[in-house]
Amino acid sequence: MEQSLYPPTITDNETSTPNAGDSNGASAIEDLPRFQPTSAPNFLWGEKDGETFSHSLNQCYSEIVHWRHNLFKVPSGRAGKMFTCEMTRLFRAYADTSALESIALRAAMVMPALLLQKPHSKSKAKDHTILLERRLQQWTSGDLADLMNEGRTIQHQATRAHRNQNKDSKQNARIFAKLMMEGKVRAALRLIANDDSNGPLCLDSQIEPNNPSNPETVREVLKKKHPPNNQESNQPSQHQARLPPSPIPFFSTE
Repeated sequence: MEQSLYPPTITDNETSTPNAGDSNGASAIEDLPRFQPTSAPNFLWGEKDGETFSHSLNQCYSEIVHWRHNLFKVPSGRAGKMFTCEMTRLFRAYADTSALESIALRAAMVMPALLLQKPHSKSKAKDHTILLERRLQQWTSGDLADLMNEGRTIQHQATRAHRNQNKDSKQNARIFAKLMMEGKVRAALRLIANDDSNGPLCLDSQIEPNNPSNPETVREVLKKKHPPNNQESNQPSQHQARLPPSPIPFFSTE
């Protein structure tokens, strides 16, 4: 049975008299706005049809949400203006309910992550401009696969460099102390928190996987650290100090 996209409404032909709760529910349903479905992806993005590009865009989005923040600033000049115009076009496509409406907002979220990936930590603004011009051409032609491969490579290199940097604990300690002395508490906490090599451990993983003489797992270590269960916790202890009896209140009549 096919269901309607719109909520049911109360007609004048209904003879049943609803109670107070039903009348409030009916009025609330009547006040709901009608649902307007988005436009079908009947468009061409470069040489790709709307369905194919939408599927590729959804796959990109599900992956880039887990990427590290590694974006350069939008450069000035022709490349920066083209990037801004493209973002404006996507937002207007959603506002004007055009054929791009169904993918406009998601494309606007994916586009910076693909086009503004910083190649390395010492890259210059001139390099960013050249990269952005090339990536804009790939974006316009719908070549999301090459943009994703480039982004994955940069993310892998950035994560590896970040892990190598975090291995120097003494340097991190000095940077942390310096940030705290300067009052930059948020930056100091971010320094010790944004470490991809750390994270929750599996309960069944070994503490020292490279040491066969220590087969202890995380679960066993946690059980040792956990205090023993006291079955007589609800009973008063023999060594518990007894409180003195409360004094009788005395009220002066003066």
